[in-house]
Amino acid sequence: MIKTFNNRTEKVDADLIKRYIEVKGRAAEGPIMISENEMNRLRQLGDTAWLYVVSNCKTEPTLFRIQNPGNKLVYKELSKGIQYLVPMEEWKEKANK
Repeated sequence: MIKTFNNRTEKVDADLIKRYIEVKGRAAEGPIMISENEMNRLRQLGDTAWLYVVSNCKTEPTLFRIQNPGNKLVYKELSKGIQYLVPMEEWKEKANK
């Protein structure tokens, strides 16, 4: 049994697993934007953090899941607030398939 609420999931049995999930969706394909606060939190949470990227939401949604994205992804820092641009090739390569 898995409980889901907000961006945290827990497997409810003898082995408790916590996941903190950030979800990004794209109508088609392309890079994703991650805010400074989101990236800081993803780094802090380490292996309990997951980034779920859903591409092609309008046609054939495809889910890509990346564990510990704050420490695994290579990104470009932008100056709008502070956001991080993660190229599509990067998040697809790091996704657990």
